Amino acid sequence: MSKKPIEIYFPIQDVNKIAEKEAIAKRHYRPIYTMHKWWARRLGCVFRTIILYTLIDNNTKIYNKLNRKWMNIEKIPTPNRIWKKYYLSDIDFDGKVILDPFFGGGTTIVEALRMGCNVIGKELNPVAWFITKKEVEPISLKKLDEAFNNLKNDL
Repeated sequence: MSKKPIEIYFPIQDVNKIAEKEAIAKRHYRPIYTMHKWWARRLGCVFRTIILYTLIDNNTKIYNKLNRKWMNIEKIPTPNRIWKKYYLSDIDFDGKVILDPFFGGGTTIVEALRMGCNVIGKELNPVAWFITKKEVEPISLKKLDEAFNNLKNDL
C-alpha cells in the first residue's frame, strides 16, 4: 500500500506563514470560532492542511516551484498549487469520514465540514460539546434577525 502524502511530507514552513496571518486576525479568518472563548483554540489552517494531505491521493499533480514542473505529489509536495486547486471551491471529500474522539473547541470538526467531509466527534466536556454543536448546526437567518431585532428593541 502506498503512503499518503502526509506520510511523505508536511509543509510546516508554508503552514506557519498562513498561521501567522490567521492568528493575528482571528475574527476575519475564523469568525465562527470567536463565537465563544475557548482557551486552547487551534488554528484552522493547520487542520485544513492535515485533512488535505491525509485525504488527497498520490495521483494528485502539483506544481513544483523549484523546477517549474507539474509532478506527482509523492515526489515533491508543495502546498501552493494544492491550495489554489482544492481549497475550498473545488474540493470534494464527500463520503470521507473524519473522526475526532476528543474534539475540544471543534476545530477539526468545523474544518472537515468546510471541506465536505462527514464528521464524527466525541467530547467529554459538556461545554466544549455545546460550543461545537452550536458552531456547526444550521440556523435560520430569519429567526436570527428576529432575535437581534427583539434584543435591540428591548435595549
